[in-house]
Amino acid sequence: MNKIIIYSTALFFLTLIHAQDLEISEFNWGEIRKSIDDEKISASELAELLEIANEYGFHSDICELSDLILSKDNYKNNPHILNELGTSAFNTGHQGDSAILFKKALAVYPGFPEAHANLGVIYRIKGEYETALEHLKFAIDNLPPNATLFYNISICYERLNMLEEAENNLRKTIEIDNKFKDAYKTLAYLLISQDKDEEALNVLRVYSGLVGGKDEDALMLIKQLSD
Repeated sequence: MNKIIIYSTALFFLTLIHAQDLEISEFNWGEIRKSIDDEKISASELAELLEIANEYGFHSDICELSDLILSKDNYKNNPHILNELGTSAFNTGHQGDSAILFKKALAVYPGFPEAHANLGVIYRIKGEYETALEHLKFAIDNLPPNATLFYNISICYERLNMLEEAENNLRKTIEIDNKFKDAYKTLAYLLISQDKDEEALNVLRVYSGLVGGKDEDALMLIKQLSD
């Protein structure tokens, strides 16, 4: 795969990346900051640039541009930009800031499924499971099948002691992604709590295989359930 440096925010470069499957080695953040400050890049181009930068893990660099971006009338009310800024804030450990940004995105675009998904995860982490479910279910209904979303929903149901719903969503998670390690482990423990030991044993064996037998607790459980 060819590597390139992003020196410009021009849409040409963004299109080229997608068309030729190029790998970004770095961004020229000084040039990008100048383009944002002078508002020489459109809101849609900036949103796409931020999305790509988030995909490549440049979360801290995006956060350093956040105040500048939000000071510009052309950008501050764009829901896609707000969602990407929220994503970078979340990935740098600023959950409070990310929640504010996701809420702003939804205030502009109430039907924005990605922002609902992101906000739902934050509410799950905060332990506000019913509110989390509202957002996550909206995202599920309006996005392509997504294993991570179903897994987050299952965790909410498990915390609310709605075990059947939790189990169903864990199975959906695995149906979409049959290598989702945490889903297998969570499902196994959920089955054990319901005295479904035989099925739990089978699930644990799959999980142990996926992690290369490196989970000692899982190996111990497999031994106990096999005896």
